[in-house]
This record gives sequence, C-alpha cells and structure tokens, in this order.
Amino acid sequence: ASIVEAFVYALEQGASVINMSTGLSDPNKTYNFLDSYIDDALKDGVSIVTAAGNNGASTDSNYPQNTHKTVIVGAMNKNHTARSTSNVGDIAFCAPGEGVVTTRIPTSSAEWYSSIFNSEDGYFASKDGSSFAAPFVSAGIAMLKSLNPSYDQAKAVEVLKETAIDRDVSGYDERTGYGEINFKTFDVTDTEVYQPAEPSSSSSSSSSSSSSSSSSSSSSSSSSSSSSSSSSSSSSSSSSSSSTVPAVPGETIDLSDLTIHQKVTPAEAGTPVPEVTFTYDLVPLKNEDGTKGPALTPVSITGNGEGALPAGTFDAPGTYRYAITQRAPENSAFSHDDTTYYLFVYVGKNQDGSLCRRNLLVTTDQENANPNAKVSEVVFENTYTSPEKPENPLMGYRNKLTPFLVAGGLAITVFIAYVFDRRRKNKKFLGKDI
Repeated sequence: ASIVEAFVYALEQGASVINMSTGLSDPNKTYNFLDSYIDDALKDGVSIVTAAGNNGASTDSNYPQNTHKTVIVGAMNKNHTARSTSNVGDIAFCAPGEGVVTTRIPTSSAEWYSSIFNSEDGYFASKDGSSFAAPFVSAGIAMLKSLNPSYDQAKAVEVLKETAIDRDVSGYDERTGYGEINFKTFDVTDTEVYQPAEPSSSSSSSSSSSSSSSSSSSSSSSSSSSSSSSSSSSSSSSSSSSSTVPAVPGETIDLSDLTIHQKVTPAEAGTPVPEVTFTYDLVPLKNEDGTKGPALTPVSITGNGEGALPAGTFDAPGTYRYAITQRAPENSAFSHDDTTYYLFVYVGKNQDGSLCRRNLLVTTDQENANPNAKVSEVVFENTYTSPEKPENPLMGYRNKLTPFLVAGGLAITVFIAYVFDRRRKNKKFLGKDI
C-alpha cells in the first residue's frame, strides 16, 4: 500500500518523472498492484525509472521491473564497468552506483549506513548499488522534459541512447544496456518540438544542466524509500504531457472519459420495457483532513444507455473521492440497483502552478484506491416487472356475492321441495286435486 500511496502522491504533485529505487522479489508471489497505475501514468506522458536490483540475478525477478514498461538502470563501479552484483536483463542504461554521496535518511537501523559523515549542511552517506544509479537517469529525463515538455518516455530514452557512452561489451548488452548516462552531450535544441518564449543563453543552459545534476543528487538521497523516491522525482519534474487536461486553480477539469452504463432488462423475456430515466448522484466524500471535492452535477440516463461524468472545478491538488449511487426509481415496476462505486480523482500541479488531472480510478473500496478493487466500468442493472392487469370491478362484485347467491338458491330449492311435499300429502297442488 505504501508504494501505491507514494506513486499516487508523486502524480498528485505533478511529477513527470518517477524514480523507483525499489523492487519486490518473491518467487512464491505474483505482483500486479501497480500495473494499472503504470499504464495510466505512461499514457499521461509520465516517465518511470527503476533500479535494476543488486542480487546479481535477472531483472525479471523484481517487480515492477518485470513489467518491461519502466526504464531500468544498472549500477557501475568507479572504473565505469558494471558492478558484479547489479542485476542483468532488460537494462536500458547504467550510471554510477559505487561511492555515491547522498543525504542521510533518518532510520533506527544506524548500522545500515556504511559511511556517514557530518558537514555544515547536515548528514550524508556514501552508498553503493543500483538504487543510487537510477536517480541519475531520472534527473537526465527530467532535464530533457523541462526543455521539451512534449517528450514522453520513449522519446526521452531515444535521446539518452544517442548520447550514452558505450561500456563493457560493444553495443547493447544486458549489464550496461545502451551505455552510461551522459549529460555533457545532450542535444536539447530541438526547436521543432519546443521553442522557449525567450531563447535562453548559453549561461542559462549551463545553469539548467547544473540544476538537473543537483536534482540527481537530491533524487539519490530519497531512493531508499518508495515515498521519498517518488517525491524527489516530483521535485525534478516538468509540466504534464499534452494528453493530460491542464487547468488553473478554479478552472474546470474534464472527467467525461469515464461513463456510467445503465442496463434495463424485463423480468420475463419478450416483455416490452417502457422508457424510464434514472438519476445518478456523485456525492463528495470527506478526506482525512476534512476537505472534500467540489459538487458534481448528477448524471441522468434514459433506458439502456450511458452517460459521461460531468466536469468539475478543482482549486488545489489532491485526491478527491466521490460515491456514485443510483437514485431509487419512482416507478415501482423497476428494481433499484443499490451498488455503490467509489471514484478517485487525482489532481496534480504543473511546474507553472496550474492544475492538471493525473488519473481517474473507480473501485469498490471506499477508503483506499485499492487496485485489486478497481473496476473497468461503472454498470448499474435494473429489472422491469410488468404489473398485473387490474380486474373488472363487476367481476369483483360477482366474486363477493357468489356465496350469498349459492346459499339463497339452496334455500329456495329446499322451500319448494317442502311445499311440494305438503301439497302431495294433501293431494292438492296449487289448490287443485291431484
């Protein structure tokens, strides 16, 4: 759960590059809890960089590296050759992974640090491994994106491949990938893709490069924990890709790519179903801090059909939760689907301070954006039961009078029999001799 929270937090803060110096490895388990988040992030132009791991094994033994959807970075030693412990396989690039100086992350396990020293600026440590190599590549991609916001992960990797320094075996190999990350020869003058409003001078370009290198060091310091690594990547990120929906505080953000599906079927096959309109409410739910999202207009759907979610006006980045419910139908011939879906709207912030929608997730879990509870579509189903035809009022009276008519008929029959018997004994019937 903490990895998911860190990943989502990075998106909320407007990260366009997420560094994950972490990985899960258990041969008895199959992991997939990040799959949908990774897919959605890549669609939004976010780049995801992961550390290869330090077991001397295959990168396929770690998750999410084994999804083959991230930029995997191997570790080099000080001689610019692959470290023997760095995992091999689907490696994209390699970067320094020995004696990397990074800020110390407080922990109760002080012995974890091999070399800690103090300075005027705080505590630092010299660390080894791919966890500290990956942030160099994250910083490189962040620098490219800061100058070319339209770059997605594939484009950034393409540029890095052109500038990387080949190491170990000539050409691509499973230990060092396409080579060592190289900032010095970056070609960031692709004016066809991006043209600054004011062309920057050589000194400002140098400043950007220096800033990115600094960001790399900062990212390295946070790589030992999922949350920190995601946050540091956020700090070096650029604006969101063009596939996201940009907005400024108070501006409307589109949510129409999520639709509610309504299915109405008769209880008995062949029974015609009259058209009826169902209304769906999107109720804002309070977060832990007491805040909640803006009100959203209810969605109305007639018959078998679908309706898109309305737009919302969001004032700040964050995760906003909504309960999607169906109002009880006024016509009692239709059943009521009381299913509740929970909508999570992730609003992030771009580098310029504007807001953007990072993701939408619908689950059946009220409290958490649990990917295991994620649903692919919002569907409500209703059944129509044809009401019985009303009875003829006269038939109702007949049914009520039947017992009395039967009793009266029997009484008359008995009376006639009695009279006939008396007359027979007197040998007279109706005053005449018989």
